Amino acid sequence: MMTPEFWLSFTDGHPFILVLAIAFVACLESLAIIGLAVPGVAILFALAALAGDAALPWPALLLAGFIGAVLGDQASFVLGRFATPVLSRYPPLKNHPQWLEQGHRYFARYGGGSVVLGRFIGPIRPIIPLIAGSCGMSALRFTLFNLGSALVWAPAYLLPGYLTGLGLRELSSTDAGLLTTLLGMIALLVIAQQFHWHLGASRRLQVKLEQRGLTFGTLTAWLMVGVGALIFISALSLQLTGPPAWNRSMYQTIFELGAHQPGLVQTLTHLGDPPLLVAMILLAALTAHWRHRLTGGWPVAVFLAAVLTLNYLLKELLAIARPEVGQQLLSSFSFPSGHASAAASAYLLLAIWLMENKPHRTRHLGYCLATAMALLIAVSRVLLGVHWPLDVIAGLAEGLVFAGIYKLWLTKHRSTQSVPLSFILPLVTALLAAYLLIRPFY
Repeated sequence: MMTPEFWLSFTDGHPFILVLAIAFVACLESLAIIGLAVPGVAILFALAALAGDAALPWPALLLAGFIGAVLGDQASFVLGRFATPVLSRYPPLKNHPQWLEQGHRYFARYGGGSVVLGRFIGPIRPIIPLIAGSCGMSALRFTLFNLGSALVWAPAYLLPGYLTGLGLRELSSTDAGLLTTLLGMIALLVIAQQFHWHLGASRRLQVKLEQRGLTFGTLTAWLMVGVGALIFISALSLQLTGPPAWNRSMYQTIFELGAHQPGLVQTLTHLGDPPLLVAMILLAALTAHWRHRLTGGWPVAVFLAAVLTLNYLLKELLAIARPEVGQQLLSSFSFPSGHASAAASAYLLLAIWLMENKPHRTRHLGYCLATAMALLIAVSRVLLGVHWPLDVIAGLAEGLVFAGIYKLWLTKHRSTQSVPLSFILPLVTALLAAYLLIRPFY
C-alpha cells in the first residue's frame, strides 16, 4: 500500500516529478470541460503540501503552477475558437447547456475582466476561456489577461498548501499524525456533505438509479452502512492491537481545551445522555401517533434500543479501560463511547424519520443539523476526559451504521405521508431545554 510516508520519501528523491505533477494538475484544472470534473483545488493543495514537506524551492512550485494554468487556459481558448460547436453536441455540454449560457452572460458583462475573475470562480473557470475563444476575443488580448491572472492565481492557490507542508516538516511524528487524522476527518465530512447536496439534487442521477431499481436514499443508506462499518472495524483494530500514539496525544490536547469551558462542555455532553435521548424519541413517536395517527416513530425507538443494547454488550465484552480522568468519574468501560453512539443514532434516526418525503433542501438541512449535534456531543466526551478519541470515533460509526440500516428499512416501508414538524419539533426542543435546566452537572 502506498502510504503518505511513501509519497514523502518518493518526492524527496524525485522533486522534478512533483514539479511536473503540479504543472499537469494546474493545466487540467484550467482545461475546458475536463476542469469541471477534476477536483483541482484539493489535489493542488495536497501536492503543494508535499512540496513544502520536501522543502522544494517555492519559486519552482509557483513557476510550475503558473505554466500549467497558462497552458490550460490557452488550450481552452483555442478550443473555443475552433471547436465550440462540436463540443456543444457532446456530454457534458450537451447535458448542461446552461453552462455555456452562464459563461456567455458573464463574459458579456465583464468582457476581458471575466478571464481574470473567472479563474478564481470554480464552476466557470474552465468555461470562460472557451467562451472567450468562441466570441472572437483577440488572441493577444486573451494571452495578456491569461498571463496576468495566472501570476496572481499561482501563489493564491499553492502557497497555503506549501506553507502547511513546511509546518508539517517541523512537527513531531505524533503531532503530524494527529493533524493528518483531523484533516482526514474534516475532508470525509465535507465529501459526505457535498455528495448528499449535489447528487441528491440531480434529477438525472435519480432517473439512472430508478432504472436500476435503486433510489438516491438507498444509495446513501448503503454508503452510511459501509463507511460506518469500515470506520468502526478500523477503530476496533487499532484499540485491540495497541492504540496509536496520536490517540493519547489527541486526547491530551482536546482534554486541555475542555478545561477552559467546563460548563459549556457539560451542557453539550448532557444533550447525549441516553435517558434523555430515549425520552426524546418516545415523545416524538407518541406525539406523531396521538396527534397525526402516524406510527413511524416506534421503529425509531426500537432501533435506538438496539444501539444502546449493542453498545453495552461491546463495552462488557471488550473491557477497555477509560482514561485516568474517566476512571475517577465513571465505573463503566470505555469502548465504544455510549454517548457518541446514542447521540449519532438518536439524532440521525430522528432526522431520517422526520425528513422523509420532505424537499431535498429541507432533508439536507436536517441531516446536517443532526450530524453537527452528534459530533459536538462526541467531542464533548473527550473534552471532559472520560473517553479516548478512538472511543468516540467508534461510537459515531456505530450510530451511523444503525441509521443507515434504518434508512434501508424505511425505503421498503415508506409512507406517502409526511410527518408534520410544527408540533413535534417544539416539543422535542422544550424537552431538551428542560432537561438541561434540571440536570445537575458533574
